[in-house]
Amino acid sequence: MADLQGMAVTRTLRDQREDLEDIRNEIAAFRDALSRTLGTAAKSLAGLREEKQDTSRTVALLKQSAQDKEKVEKDLRSGLAEKQAEVKRLAAQVSGLKRAEAEWANRVRDADEARADLERQLERSARSETEARRRLSLSEAGGGGSRAEVASLSSLAEANRCEADQLREEIELQSKSHSLRIAELQESFQAKIKELRRVHGEQLAAARGEAEAEARAAAAGEAASGVEEIRAERDALLLEARSAREEAERTRARVEDLDQSLGKAREAEAEVRKRLAAAERESRSLRAEVDGLREQAGGASDLESKNASLAEEVTRLRSELEEASKGGGGDLAMVDVMEQQLVRLSGLLSEREEEIEQLKLTVERECLERGNLIAELSRARQGRKNM
Repeated sequence: MADLQGMAVTRTLRDQREDLEDIRNEIAAFRDALSRTLGTAAKSLAGLREEKQDTSRTVALLKQSAQDKEKVEKDLRSGLAEKQAEVKRLAAQVSGLKRAEAEWANRVRDADEARADLERQLERSARSETEARRRLSLSEAGGGGSRAEVASLSSLAEANRCEADQLREEIELQSKSHSLRIAELQESFQAKIKELRRVHGEQLAAARGEAEAEARAAAAGEAASGVEEIRAERDALLLEARSAREEAERTRARVEDLDQSLGKAREAEAEVRKRLAAAERESRSLRAEVDGLREQAGGASDLESKNASLAEEVTRLRSELEEASKGGGGDLAMVDVMEQQLVRLSGLLSEREEEIEQLKLTVERECLERGNLIAELSRARQGRKNM
């Protein structure tokens, strides 16, 4: 009986030991599973912390982008106001150029009137020469009064010489006045072109700075309105550059017209001077011939031929004055300088258009990068939701 009880106790103890071993194994398995779960939870928590930091940085970047966008918008508005003021100032400059052109037309009209006065004086001189020839013919017909006629012709020749001297002085005064007016116009045009170059340089610098700011705003902003504003600004800059180029072309055309008119006026003026000098020489020759008539009565025919030659020279001088009255313009050196400056201005405008095209490419590239960044943020948020 005692043996049976001992065996039962032994079996009970063995069963309890086996149960305890199973419990220990289950506890160890549970501990391992718990350790693995805790490790996974720690990794997930670390990942969530990193994602939280990334999200915080993204939010900070978005806030900074919004602030930059507001700043860029404010800068664009101020730039637009400056551009409008610049347009008004350029319009005022154009009005000033038109007034200068009208003033130049008035000066040319005054010069035409002065040339007309000179022409009338030359006509009077021609009539005096005709009267001298008529009196010479009368002196040949009547020999008794030849000395009185010769004296009269001598006084007429002296009067013609004085009138020619006066005409020469008046033409010299006209030439000096014309040179002074040309110098004034040259200084005015050079100042205007320097001002235009300075304005366009400032516009290029401002456009470059605005382009960089707009590119940063387009890369950081989310809304498409920023891109539309940049495109509108780019179109406005292109339109302004095109308008400036057209204005430069019109100015160049006016300069070419002034160049041609100036060339004709200078040629006509030189020819008039030559004709006037020839007329003066002929007048002196006529006076010498009149002095010779006092000694020899047979020299009347030579005097008549000289008077006829002088009349022809006066006629040619009148025709040259008519051609010169149709001319006008600025200095050739001024025209060359202005043309070179206009060529440089066209080059600057071409560079500005190239910079605008590069700005367009930069904006499109930054917009594409911004879209990629937004897509990556969306994928990261979706991944966090799935976890």
